[in-house]
Amino acid sequence: MAFGTKGEDIPADVSESMASLTAPFFELINGLRALDPSVERDIERNYGAILVGAKDFGYEPNGPEGLGPDRSHKCYIAISEARAKPNIESDFSNASKMSMNGIIVWTWRVPSGERSNGTDQWFAVQLADSYFLISNDRQAFEETANALATKTASKPAPILTKGWETLKTQEYWAYRSFRSESGTNLKPDGGQAKKIGIIALTFYVDNQMKDGRIHVFSSDTRVTPSPAMFPEPVPIQLQFQGAGVWGATIPLPNKLTDDKLSALMSQFGFGWNL
Repeated sequence: MAFGTKGEDIPADVSESMASLTAPFFELINGLRALDPSVERDIERNYGAILVGAKDFGYEPNGPEGLGPDRSHKCYIAISEARAKPNIESDFSNASKMSMNGIIVWTWRVPSGERSNGTDQWFAVQLADSYFLISNDRQAFEETANALATKTASKPAPILTKGWETLKTQEYWAYRSFRSESGTNLKPDGGQAKKIGIIALTFYVDNQMKDGRIHVFSSDTRVTPSPAMFPEPVPIQLQFQGAGVWGATIPLPNKLTDDKLSALMSQFGFGWNL
């Protein structure tokens, strides 16, 4: 799952009434605030765009019950458009330092949340002059740091995901691939999506039209009934838009649509356990 946004491009009326739109960044904010409240402000000031990837998310049928967000492994990449590397060394004075594959990184403990009394280990590093990387999963952190360090000076490979030509022009977007996921920890609706041939789910916010656009892609290009991607109480009606593609539009801002956005964010790994 990938999610990208530029904070200044989310209208204030949308961000205030549509709390679910900020759900992908709740854990990032909590992780930074565990060091010091000023860290969040400095990262926001110095990095204009943020990408987040989530994996290993889903229900915990045998796990502890309680109120809070679904747990997952997340990796955030903040991108700076400044010519010089932002000076944020002092923001991490409360973090420890460690060497990882020859790179000095910051690490600290963050409370796991209301469903657990434990803590998670977080990792962060600045790479080149453009990237700030932070994650609550060491393997994802190492893999991403290595990719950014080795490819920053070379031409990146083209992105061939479904719907990318539209997504790449948007400021706030989300993409989920079902093909790349195992069925072990999928939510029931995600597991059903794989069974009926769904390969990708995308979402973006159209700031000019003040609405959100959902697209579902299937490997089966024949005309079939719209896939049941969302829980029955949530009235997101997908409409057939062509061979193997369904879509829906959510008006924004509108508090009545927050349940729809909540169900949608859950599909991307940013749901809540109530």
